[in-house]
Amino acid sequence: MQTKGNDIEITVRQGKGNKYASVLLVQKYSRNLRKWLKYRQRLEKSIHKESQRLFVSERSKFLTERAIQKMLTKYADLANMENITPHRFRHSFCKNLASAGTPIEIIRRLARHESIQTTAIYVDSSQKEQVEALRRM
Repeated sequence: MQTKGNDIEITVRQGKGNKYASVLLVQKYSRNLRKWLKYRQRLEKSIHKESQRLFVSERSKFLTERAIQKMLTKYADLANMENITPHRFRHSFCKNLASAGTPIEIIRRLARHESIQTTAIYVDSSQKEQVEALRRM
């Protein structure tokens, strides 16, 4: 992880397909990460302070994929939401970029899709969006 002005660049070591990736959090979103890192330094266990991982668990230096899924499920249940997965976050990210008018090639790069066809699936308009477009004509 390194700071680039007010932004933070994070290296993901085992991302999708076990590929390395760099993720840039612009200032708007890096603010919460900075708060977390300050809080983490106040934790008592040295394994938490010294971990190279961004997120730690109560008992170890890192969170497992399963632990993250359990947390998502727990908070989704509390919010009365169904089928919340990391993949749905990824889909929403792409869909929100498309709704904001971001070109598909930029979405492809941000999502790290190798094929533009994969990105097209994420940004494909829903039936409701198609009807709304027709009504705006």
